[in-house]
Amino acid sequence: MDIHIFKKLILPLSLLTILSLFINHFLSYYGFFINLSTELISIIITILYVDYIIKKRESENWNLVEKRISEELKRFTNMIISSTNSFIAKDLDFSKYLIEIKYLDEPHDIDYFSKVLIDFTETFILPTISEKINILTIDDFKIIINKYNDYYKDLDRLFTLFDSKLTSLQYEQLLLVQVNLRELTSFNFLLTAIASTSEKSGISLSEMMQAHNITFSKYVENLLNNCIKLKKNCN
Repeated sequence: MDIHIFKKLILPLSLLTILSLFINHFLSYYGFFINLSTELISIIITILYVDYIIKKRESENWNLVEKRISEELKRFTNMIISSTNSFIAKDLDFSKYLIEIKYLDEPHDIDYFSKVLIDFTETFILPTISEKINILTIDDFKIIINKYNDYYKDLDRLFTLFDSKLTSLQYEQLLLVQVNLRELTSFNFLLTAIASTSEKSGISLSEMMQAHNITFSKYVENLLNNCIKLKKNCN
């Protein structure tokens, strides 16, 4: 119950009811005070019932909002994980995996798709992420970094839409994803610097990138793990 309703209505009416019953004990006055007490009790019950109905309706509406927020966060993390998987592990076809597990045989909701995507990522992508990144070309890096830059901008939209409606854990995990995306988009500046240095030194871009692949791999691994944690927290 709202504390203001209790202080402004329930408590005064309850005290008035008790006072009426007390007065009635010494001075019935043709049943006036007992009738007054009965009316006050009826009013209190009505207020409590109306407050319960309002709170129940608000709770149902809020549950719907929370569900939509969770679905939006799942879609967002699905896009990040799917894009990462497709660019980093070109030799692993996610669509073939869906066929193998007979996912396409019948319709599924976003929760089941999220579970399948997490299983695929944890089983095939995360254990070999450093190895996969080592064979990426400079163009591959540019494509995936540009994707991460788009997702970083989308994240601002999510914070604007859901800022006060996110749970503390969702907010914390979304901030971690934001940090991961910012770390990865910063590689754009690194690629520019490496390209400039490569021209002057005569060393190939691919050779120069090898020194930074470990860092990039770690950033991608952190991003995937934090996206998975966020998805699991949205269930």
